[in-house]
Amino acid sequence: MLPRGLCAFWSARPKPLARIIALALIGLVACEGEEPRRQRAMDFEFPEESESPVYLAEETLTEGRQEWPIRPAVSIDTDYDSSELVTVHRFVYRHRTRFPPILGPGLPSFAQAPKELRVDVSKDRIRVTFLGPDWPVPGGSEVRMQAGRPSAYVFDGEGGRSVGVGQLAAWYEGAPPPGSPGFGLRVDEEPGLQEHMPLFCRFLAEWARASLDNWGRRCESGAPRFFRIGRTQATLTAHVPMKIPRRYLRADHLDPPEPLLHDPARVLVEEEILERLVPTVPAEDVDEETLPATLYIENRARGRSLVVIEGLQVAVLEEGASVTLRGLQHGRYRIGALRAFGARRSIPLMHRVPGELIIE
Repeated sequence: MLPRGLCAFWSARPKPLARIIALALIGLVACEGEEPRRQRAMDFEFPEESESPVYLAEETLTEGRQEWPIRPAVSIDTDYDSSELVTVHRFVYRHRTRFPPILGPGLPSFAQAPKELRVDVSKDRIRVTFLGPDWPVPGGSEVRMQAGRPSAYVFDGEGGRSVGVGQLAAWYEGAPPPGSPGFGLRVDEEPGLQEHMPLFCRFLAEWARASLDNWGRRCESGAPRFFRIGRTQATLTAHVPMKIPRRYLRADHLDPPEPLLHDPARVLVEEEILERLVPTVPAEDVDEETLPATLYIENRARGRSLVVIEGLQVAVLEEGASVTLRGLQHGRYRIGALRAFGARRSIPLMHRVPGELIIE
């Protein structure tokens, strides 16, 4: 506190040097009886409080050197996280793709590995498993869905992740399809199954990129005995009602299947099978001791491509993948590239082997 004498000294108008000294002292202290001047506080506007988003850590399964990332689902399926038994209907379908006859007759004495679609459905959950090596997606891939949530959760060679509404067809094709490939079905009416069918029909609609408005009521009247998507068709071979623990049908990322192999270029037949394919136009003047020819194929098209040679599906190529087929004879073959649902990417042409094929 400054003594009263200093305040009186200031009032007496001292010399300039003395005034400077007094100013320095007044800047440090205040005269007795005077309140120090307080700096006015600033008014801040705070945003309304909101919950911070919670990001779950990504789980990774490792098998050898292969990483299999599993991204958390949007929500945890707590309703199906128990051992309580629930009634489930299992439908098994034999699935095949009808290749255009212009691509060739195939090998009459050779039967490719069958493809099966296994559908386990309760009143409010469904799990679909793609069994067999010849699917466009890796064998063992899964689709999980639940009533009340429009999205789905899938497992494939790239791991596990959620897919949005209407994205199931794009997941299967490897890219958004140009439109609906076409859909049809035949149903055996069974009133006892009606409460289990809405979710099954929703899966078919999203897989085929079709609308439920036209055929939803007919689909929900019973079990689909046969259905067609594009040039692919599925025929019911088994229907088994059973009771299983609820957690078996959970629709999130927990309890995943075994890690699936991610191979961008899958060759579906052995070299000895390729040797049996007869070219439409065999090469002339080829020595019997000449080694089998090779065919290099690269998929530059958007999405997956199925490679068919003389009516036989020989490979599945992801977008940007390539493969070299060994064992073919010298000559010209009918070779076609198809989308996952069987639509042709281009007009089938005769291709010379040895050589290369670029899919665009």
